Amino acid sequence: MKKSLFAIVTIIGLAAIALSARFPSDGSPLIKKISKNLEELYLKVPQEKVYVQFDKPYYAAGDNIFFKAYVVNANDHTPSQLSKLVYIDILNGDEQIVKQLMLKKDHGEYNGTIGLTDSMPEGTYRLRAYTNWMRNFDEDYFFTKELKIGNSRLTNVYSSIDYEYDKAQKNDEVMAVIKFQDEKGQPIKSKNVSYEVIMVGRSGTKGKAETTEQGEIKIPVENINNANYAHKRIITSINYDGLPFVKSFYLPYFSSDIDLQFFPEGGYLVETIPNIVAFKAVDVHGKGVDIQGYITDQNNNNITDFNTKYLGMGKLALIPEPGKKYTAHFKNRGGTEQTVALPGAVSDGIVLNLRTQTKDRIQGMLIASKAFQQTSKEVVVIGQSHGVIYYTASEKLEDKAYQIAIPKDNFPSGVAQITVFTIDGTPLVERLVFINKNDGLNIEVISDKQVYGQRDKVDMSVAVKDKYGNPVEGDFSIAVTDDQSVTIDPHSNNILSNLLLTSDLKGTIEQPGYYFDSKNTDADANLDLLMLTQGWRRFEWNDIIAGKTPETNHPIEVGMSVAGKVTSMSDNTAIKNGAITFFSAKNKEIFEVSKTDEKGKFLITGLEFADSTRFILQARNEKGGKAVDIEVEDSFHPAPLNHLVVPENVNVQLAQYIKSNRKPFEYERAKYGYKTVLLSEVVVRSTRLRTSEPSVMKLYSHADAVLTADDIAKSSALSSGNLLDAIRGRVAGVQVIGNDVLIRGPSTIFGSTSPLVVLDGTETDVGWLSMINPNDVASIDFLKGPSAAIYGSRGANGVIAVYTKRGKFLSGAYYKKGLLSFYPIGYHVAKAFYVPKYDQENKASVPDFRTTIYWNGMVRTNADGMAKVSFFTADNTTTYSTIIEGVANNGDIGRGTHSMKVVSKNP
Repeated sequence: MKKSLFAIVTIIGLAAIALSARFPSDGSPLIKKISKNLEELYLKVPQEKVYVQFDKPYYAAGDNIFFKAYVVNANDHTPSQLSKLVYIDILNGDEQIVKQLMLKKDHGEYNGTIGLTDSMPEGTYRLRAYTNWMRNFDEDYFFTKELKIGNSRLTNVYSSIDYEYDKAQKNDEVMAVIKFQDEKGQPIKSKNVSYEVIMVGRSGTKGKAETTEQGEIKIPVENINNANYAHKRIITSINYDGLPFVKSFYLPYFSSDIDLQFFPEGGYLVETIPNIVAFKAVDVHGKGVDIQGYITDQNNNNITDFNTKYLGMGKLALIPEPGKKYTAHFKNRGGTEQTVALPGAVSDGIVLNLRTQTKDRIQGMLIASKAFQQTSKEVVVIGQSHGVIYYTASEKLEDKAYQIAIPKDNFPSGVAQITVFTIDGTPLVERLVFINKNDGLNIEVISDKQVYGQRDKVDMSVAVKDKYGNPVEGDFSIAVTDDQSVTIDPHSNNILSNLLLTSDLKGTIEQPGYYFDSKNTDADANLDLLMLTQGWRRFEWNDIIAGKTPETNHPIEVGMSVAGKVTSMSDNTAIKNGAITFFSAKNKEIFEVSKTDEKGKFLITGLEFADSTRFILQARNEKGGKAVDIEVEDSFHPAPLNHLVVPENVNVQLAQYIKSNRKPFEYERAKYGYKTVLLSEVVVRSTRLRTSEPSVMKLYSHADAVLTADDIAKSSALSSGNLLDAIRGRVAGVQVIGNDVLIRGPSTIFGSTSPLVVLDGTETDVGWLSMINPNDVASIDFLKGPSAAIYGSRGANGVIAVYTKRGKFLSGAYYKKGLLSFYPIGYHVAKAFYVPKYDQENKASVPDFRTTIYWNGMVRTNADGMAKVSFFTADNTTTYSTIIEGVANNGDIGRGTHSMKVVSKNP
């Protein structure tokens, strides 16, 4: 017989007795012990959270990523006074960290800028943000964001991949269908394509195929159930317009199977009493899927039906009968029936059922089995959030059902944990709940007009108040984007969903912003399903009761430091009491001395320097000898790598944005007469330096001028120690003016005149030229005009490519006996967001292609809760979306939005 959820809960409610609630400080010794140990835990091992706001949700090659990080205390979201450094990693699909930054609180308020080169491969990248202290805990609690980066500048060939397979059965092989199109979206027909299939740990097949009338080729590939996408791929090469274009496609696993898991409320099923059972259905990539099915017992009797409510989640009611086993039946995405066994039920236990939330309280029940009632055991109920106990109750369970009414007044908004213990401290059942008191900041964005013309000035005010209507001082960041180019997903992660929800849960949460959108009437009910199915483990109760604190191997960083070890060159033994001298050749204020300890280790603290600062580290043994080796520890503290992203056709997904991104690139190509196209870094038409020189890949085939090591030796650079003296007056069309260089030719649309400097393959700026020892340089290449087009808009003022004799000037140390010259990781200095001032500048002939219209990560509200910003609109007739997020001094968090319209000035 089928039983409805409503009927079961109502029947039990008739016989319920209220639990005896107590103040958190009162009650049994267990409550006092847990309260004391939790307090000590959070004093000894405080928790931090990091949230990052970006100027827009996705990017393309040539963009700058502007962002602002917020570091807060996990328990109350007040700005953290612990860690002073934040680390940023960007990882590609190959599990490689492609970019790392260190942000320092007192240098830019954790603002950052990441420049994407024109040759950045398209793909789904992952950005992580964390403090060194956070490395002591699970990476699940780092801030993580998938960054989709497209590229229309890299190639004139556009490609996408799809797959053909039989969804009704298991597939040992799938057919990869790759489509090639030109710039106009037309299929590239009758072209030969070479390909190689690379599988996990081994090479796959190689072959050739010709594109069809639809521009397609088909390649059969093995369908291996391995989540390591980075080592499963197809590499293709197609010749088009006389040039080879290379493209990699990652290979996911394809299956119609669904992973269905059941989660009894409280932790387990109990026989003969009503149980609420949540469930979650996901595909092979971990994404929630909708299903419907039914439950049978071991005799194949139909017990109840079930179906998902949201993102693969749902719940059902069940009264397990003694000794019976239950099975779920449903169809997978291919229409084939799957079965999953439900967890077994116990005969002696209790059920925790939290069924409703009102404005003031959480209502629920404790239901005991007959066997449990007969023991008359006393239980203790504890409700806590972030280590603070806000509710306790205790009772001897001598009857079947007991009402629970938990006041929400004292709880903060966010994830709370309700646990029932035996009197000796054994956890019996546990339940997560989300408490949303809607007490965040009220942020109002006011523009001086609702409708603007092209290139009009916008004066915008921000008014921030707390839940009581009082003005609030705080730290905020604001982004304004063009809706024609950038689509804002209202269900994506934001400061509310991150700090209140996802930062406290394990695993990936789909569409977290949905739960905080007041337009979604089912959001609260679906959020409760998430609480029933998602993992949470900031700590283990057994450790709390035992008074055990987790081991911490990574200290709280209040400043920058350099650490290392000194050993003897003869026998590799540790140099004890060795003398260490550490100084900067450019900044004479940094000069530190230290000694090595018994293990030959040293630590220099209290440092303050920007990234790309060169230092000298000198070491001597106790007798002053320099026959020692110096090893410097990696100062970046790389975190473990988890959560590979699922490969996707990013350029297809971001088609509209990429079209907008390409406009300034096409404008500059047309303006300067560039005819070449950008080539992938793995494409032919690149050359290596001569075998006597370091193996650094060049992206260009020839330079317009070259200075060799012999040329440099004949100049005054060796005596002056300044590489600029080797360039001065030696290359036609190149002028050295002070510490700057001018390559004769047009400037960029932003009026800059400095060329791009590429140092051993890494793009830098002119400032580096005066920092390089001329003795270290193997050659200098100069690229002008069309020759520099391969670097896109960044090469519009020409390119100076410097190649050192070792080939790793920026990436590695430079060593002499007892002396190390190197570049430790320093704090990142964010670029200023370019804001045109059309009331002062005359640039009528230069189109304004901005997709991020305005970004400001340094918005501070005053004592009246007010802040003001101003900017100018661009050329598109469109609407703009404004998003402002931030944290008040007292820990209140908030998010505000605004929309405005831009119309043509000359209709």
